[in-house]
Amino acid sequence: MKSIRSSGLRIMGDERILGSSDFVESVLKQANEEYEKKTFAMAKGLDIDTLVGAVAKYFGIDRDIMKSSSKQRTVSRARAIICYLAVDKLMISGADAARKLNLLPSAVSKPAVLGRMNSLAKQIENDIFDFKQVKKQPGKGK
Repeated sequence: MKSIRSSGLRIMGDERILGSSDFVESVLKQANEEYEKKTFAMAKGLDIDTLVGAVAKYFGIDRDIMKSSSKQRTVSRARAIICYLAVDKLMISGADAARKLNLLPSAVSKPAVLGRMNSLAKQIENDIFDFKQVKKQPGKGK
């Protein structure tokens, strides 16, 4: 390591701990993209309430039913996608998402996992968040 530092060569991280510089750079790039998406979503005014409304509209159900104890398949699928998007994309805590959906905090993580696996989740995510605009910002990335 000393020989690398004394030669002036810069690397991202210590390969003994994190892996190659390419790996570390790819992880940092991915983290930056997720941060940009969250920042963009917040700038667009997206929060859990707008998310609930958008997903309810997508499924053609009343937004108030999301906060009910309904176990209908459509409502459960919509709620799972909301949990996934709230926790993973808006980075809202499971406890905050639970409060907004009238769930127990422990009842958010399982639906979030189901939401990640739902084939409609990615389509709904792209429609609601419209992340294409993030990638097209001038001067950002390649």
